[in-house]
Amino acid sequence: MKNIFLIISVCLPWLTFSQNWIPAGSNPGLGSYPVESLFVDTLRNDLYVGGSFKYFKSLIFNGIVRIDSLGALHTLGTALDGCGPYNCTPIKVIKQYKDEIYVGWVDNTINGGTVVNGIARWDGTTWKPLQSGFNQGGVANGFIEYNGDLYISGAFKLTIDSIPQYGIAKWNGASWTGLDFPVYPGDYPLAQASAWYKGKLYLGGGFLFGVGNSYILDIASFDGTKWSAVGEGIKGGIWHGINDMVVFKDELYVCGLFRSVDGNIGNKIMRWDGDQWKDVGGGICDQDATLHRMLVHDGKLYVMGIFTCVGDGIPASCIASWDGDRWCSCGNSIFNNRVFAMAFWQDNLYVGGGFTAIDNKPVTYFAKWVGDHSTDTCSAVSAIKPEPFKNTELRIRPNPAVKYVTFESAAFTGNRVLVRILNSMGVVQIEKEFATSGQSNIQIDIHDLSKGVYFLTVSDDHQKASGKFLKTVD
Repeated sequence: MKNIFLIISVCLPWLTFSQNWIPAGSNPGLGSYPVESLFVDTLRNDLYVGGSFKYFKSLIFNGIVRIDSLGALHTLGTALDGCGPYNCTPIKVIKQYKDEIYVGWVDNTINGGTVVNGIARWDGTTWKPLQSGFNQGGVANGFIEYNGDLYISGAFKLTIDSIPQYGIAKWNGASWTGLDFPVYPGDYPLAQASAWYKGKLYLGGGFLFGVGNSYILDIASFDGTKWSAVGEGIKGGIWHGINDMVVFKDELYVCGLFRSVDGNIGNKIMRWDGDQWKDVGGGICDQDATLHRMLVHDGKLYVMGIFTCVGDGIPASCIASWDGDRWCSCGNSIFNNRVFAMAFWQDNLYVGGGFTAIDNKPVTYFAKWVGDHSTDTCSAVSAIKPEPFKNTELRIRPNPAVKYVTFESAAFTGNRVLVRILNSMGVVQIEKEFATSGQSNIQIDIHDLSKGVYFLTVSDDHQKASGKFLKTVD
């Protein structure tokens, strides 16, 4: 689906601000184009930047660039094929899996003719396909890693063992596994994002299927056997669907184009607790807004897109944060166009998008936060009840770890505990229940996890503990 970048003055009249943002990379003099994806390699401390740009800081990168910890820029081969004089077909998603970098986009070749058909992986030296890739025109829109496998969602058809698969499939680094999402007649389903939540796989996007006497509307859950509707789904039609989903504070959050005026509980953002949909502090004020992505960082959920205010009218331009109780703006800065991507790298916040000015100052497509939050505007605390857990520190060993991690279970008084391992982006990778009776320690197999930083949380009916560990290789 094409993105149309309207150079508009978004949100509010121009005001005078102290400088919160500075340019971080793109050079408009060479015809730079928007940044649409950011990914942090936590092990090597590199930042990957993707988008529709051909040039980045006056050099040719053809849609993707790696920035190392010292700020040096690195090409990934010759990257995208078919670029024009100034721009390329955009790279919208980047993910690391099993020590390789994965990207998705709509063209079928990369690196000067390597056929990959909509999805490719970079091993540090060259680009490689995932077998024959998707049918012509297919594209990957989302990546999540869970229990050592990479779940790939998108608008695609993929034939596995002579059976057509649509919208989502599982890749283990060597072969595909189909998940039998319902056959989509005449076209590919628009699947945008997936997430694991309470033992089920959720898929969101823009699609409509009949299931028994009900319908799957833009979101579905998979229990390992069948796909099912999630409540009444997303109301408003497939053009008001879901763009992203993440798990935050034990609830599944979804965001996108859907509106409250169409009968949804929330406007542009909602949360699912496993049984029902709930509002998120009033959501986004604008009925015509769009949320593109969400990011969990340091106890907050960040949302990005194109909007003017959140909650009960709190001014917030294209970026806002939610801590589970209230919404806050980000320095009250004003972007003149949308924000597509966000990353925290080397203790700094970076954003990419279609903007060319922030606070009426030239900042083109890629920006770094240098302000403080003293000018943030926040809403009143919502009526959401606090977490019923006592939070404690969790001791994890060994740390760093290679194949297993162990934690003490004696402190948990319940008969069973729920264990989750999340990556640095807050996405659940492993989720298991364990009986604690008679056990002083519980061991978790992390053999299939990629290298990087992970968070381990353990909870029972009375308390919750968490800790951080580094996964390495032999």
